[in-house]
Amino acid sequence: MKRRNFVFLAIAGGSSFIIGSKLIQNSKVNDMDEYLYIKTTLTHMLSSSTMPSLSSLNTLGYFKLIQADMRISQSKKDFIFSGARWVNESSFEMFDRDFLLLSSDEKETLLQDISMYKWGDNWLYNLYTFYFESMFSDPLYGSNINKIGWKHLDFEPGFPRPTKVNV
Repeated sequence: MKRRNFVFLAIAGGSSFIIGSKLIQNSKVNDMDEYLYIKTTLTHMLSSSTMPSLSSLNTLGYFKLIQADMRISQSKKDFIFSGARWVNESSFEMFDRDFLLLSSDEKETLLQDISMYKWGDNWLYNLYTFYFESMFSDPLYGSNINKIGWKHLDFEPGFPRPTKVNV
C-alpha cells in the first residue's frame, strides 16, 4: 500500500470515527428520558435541604399526571421536557459529557450558569413550582404519599378534600 493511500484511509477512518461519535452523543441527547434529567436536577437542587425527597412525595408521578392534564397548556408541558434536553446540551457544551455523569460541583456550576439565561431561570422555577405542588397536593392525585409533605410542614389541608381525579 502506498503511503498516500494509507494517509488518505487513516484520515477518512478518523473522520468517520469522530463524526460517528458526535452522532451518538447527539442521539443520546435526543433520545433521552427527560424524567431522569428532571429528577437528577431536582435531587441536586434539594440535596442540602431537609425537604421531603422526590421519591417520598412521588414528584415524578406528579410530573406525569401534569403531562396528562388537559388543563395545562401544551407549551408549558413542552417547555419542561425541552428544558431537560437543553440542560443536557448545555452540559455537553460546558463539560463535554452528559449531565447525569457530572460531579455535584459541576452540576452546581452548570445550573448556576443556565439560571443566568431566561430559559434556564424559568425552567428551574417551574421545576421548583411543580415540586412544591407535589408536596401540597392531595394524595388522591398520586403524590404527597402518606401526606408526608403536609406532615413535614405541619400543614392542614382545606376541606372538603377532593374525592376523584379529573384529568
